[in-house]
Amino acid sequence: VKQRSERYSAHLNYIAGRHDLLPNFENNATELAKVDNIIQELKSDKDLTITDFTISGYASPEDTYERNMALSQRRAETFARYIEKKYGYTRSQFKVEWFGEDWKGLREAVEKQEFADKEAVLRIIDNVPVHDGREKQIMELSRGNTYRWLLAELFPPLRRNDYDIAFVSRAFNVDEAKEIIKTKPRLLSLNEMFLVANTYPED
Repeated sequence: VKQRSERYSAHLNYIAGRHDLLPNFENNATELAKVDNIIQELKSDKDLTITDFTISGYASPEDTYERNMALSQRRAETFARYIEKKYGYTRSQFKVEWFGEDWKGLREAVEKQEFADKEAVLRIIDNVPVHDGREKQIMELSRGNTYRWLLAELFPPLRRNDYDIAFVSRAFNVDEAKEIIKTKPRLLSLNEMFLVANTYPED
């Protein structure tokens, strides 16, 4: 059995403090269209069968840690229900997980930027625990201007759902594998690749 998976991100917008998925809110129509294209492409591929989904929820750091954890859970569950209802999958095919505030993602985003308090923000993230006032210390930098900039520019992409789509690839004969290896090598097993390699002369 050739089990494979692909990971994608959906940067969906939600009204502050809410988890209902509004298709026409801000850029949601564009993001949902991307989701639709990905799922439809996989569903229409005769060489594979979708087996299950893993939906992961993330939040940005504003508000309390506990509320953001609950919010990331509800948003992940909402997105899972959306896919389940739209594409006809069953609840048993979904695993939903949530991670609350995405400080790792924020740190990576800060690393790529250039601004006055960059090193101070990185130092706080690295050394101040979340429950010991990490966010508060960032808010105190430059009279709050740095935090307001982070809130407007770097926080929005952190509010997202990642989703893994798992699928099973069918078996290929050697002739089929020789073509598939050029376009979708991830669908081949090591043995199928080996059989393709054996069709070429030595050296």
